Amino acid sequence: MTAMDEAARRCMAALGLDPNRLQRSASGRSYYPRDEFRTPWRFGVLFDRGSAKLYEFRPDEIHVFRGGAAPYMWCKTIERPQWVGHRPRPFRVRDMIIPDKFKRDAGMPPRTWRRFCKPTRTALAWQQFFNSLPPAACAAARNARPDVAWGVLQAVSRVPGAADWWATAPALCVMAYWHFLFDPNRRTTNPFGVTRRLLSGKLKGVTARAGFDAADTGILRKIPGRDVDIIRLYVLRKALREKPLLKKVLRHLHAPLRGYMFSMLPWPCREYLTVSLLEEVASNERGGQHIGLMLRSIHEMAELLRRNPPGPFKTLNRASIAHDELASRLQRIRLEAMYKDLSFPAAPFAEKEMPSHLGPIQLAPIRTPCALVELGRLAMNCVASPSYVEQVAGNACYIYRADCGFAGTHTLSIARRPGERRWRLAEIQAPQNRPAHDVVLDAVLRWLRIEQRVPVREDPRQGLLPLFADVPA
Repeated sequence: MTAMDEAARRCMAALGLDPNRLQRSASGRSYYPRDEFRTPWRFGVLFDRGSAKLYEFRPDEIHVFRGGAAPYMWCKTIERPQWVGHRPRPFRVRDMIIPDKFKRDAGMPPRTWRRFCKPTRTALAWQQFFNSLPPAACAAARNARPDVAWGVLQAVSRVPGAADWWATAPALCVMAYWHFLFDPNRRTTNPFGVTRRLLSGKLKGVTARAGFDAADTGILRKIPGRDVDIIRLYVLRKALREKPLLKKVLRHLHAPLRGYMFSMLPWPCREYLTVSLLEEVASNERGGQHIGLMLRSIHEMAELLRRNPPGPFKTLNRASIAHDELASRLQRIRLEAMYKDLSFPAAPFAEKEMPSHLGPIQLAPIRTPCALVELGRLAMNCVASPSYVEQVAGNACYIYRADCGFAGTHTLSIARRPGERRWRLAEIQAPQNRPAHDVVLDAVLRWLRIEQRVPVREDPRQGLLPLFADVPA
């Protein structure tokens, strides 16, 4: 029995488990039975101050974390009872929240721990483990992503000079530790020896060992520690190999290469990205969260429309305008294909021009579904939605447009009650569903009176259908 097994047995005995009931499979391999973990302490966490080891018992496995100046981790499972080295991913170095009344005796014996609840015991054990680690390693790992936090903790603790590398070039420090992931053909039995040799050399040596060009060192140094992980480094390496112009753009970038920028790199960035756009994304946290999805949508919509890419974009506002234009055009094509076999009834009133003191107002009916789709695009509203189209096709209402030079294109609908012949104003909106201009509203009311020969004492707005809720008062 190894020293590790003996330490695990002592910890199991301290937690109330029976360490002597080991079972042996048909192949001769011994394992811990599942029944032994069906106790209140089966998921317990225990820290041994003498050996600076933290034991974490789970339903099917046991984890052992060694603290001190050389942190390491072993893992043993029911299916694989041998102790093997392990890299926990994810792993997070955090300050545990412990009540003040439980902080007075951090060195309490394991039997005393049974008086406390499980979260408190777990927090105390993890806090003691983090306190046993070097402060510089904990500070570096606390600022790293959970996927690489354990690697940063080991590298800074066990490799001289790794703390300076993490402070100046976090991406290169991570690649030096995870070198076997970037270059599978160069596996070694002593990973820390390779890490020491890499970090003792020059920056370009680590860059070349990870598969990057020697000139990409400046780009890698722009990645902050909170945004470094293995997947993003893979994405960056692939993007720099496939898009040489992107390498030139990133070299001239003075802002940090943040995590959400990596969502833009796998796409054809040559047609869209510029240095000014990346600078704006890096300085604008709110705008940078969706820029990758926006560029992806622009690329896909341009391919659907069989158009050349509308880039490159110098500002985020120009990219948003191009995205909205392409989306509007695709929506118009979809609606036109949906309504191509649909026809509207005859318009109740013909086109007419109404005078006003601000200028003439041209009132025209919308006679076809395609014209309704075009009106929705110009007025930037939902008049081309299926609900309005069905009402117009069923002769429940009719849509008109009011064009004037002083207030833009207004959209108005007229309706009538069942059994009535008189049309009344149901709804009128300015572009982008803003309130209608007073002059346009008065001209529309006069137009309805004139066309239907309504006396002046009657108001066409009275007695509207309850279908239209936002009728002008």
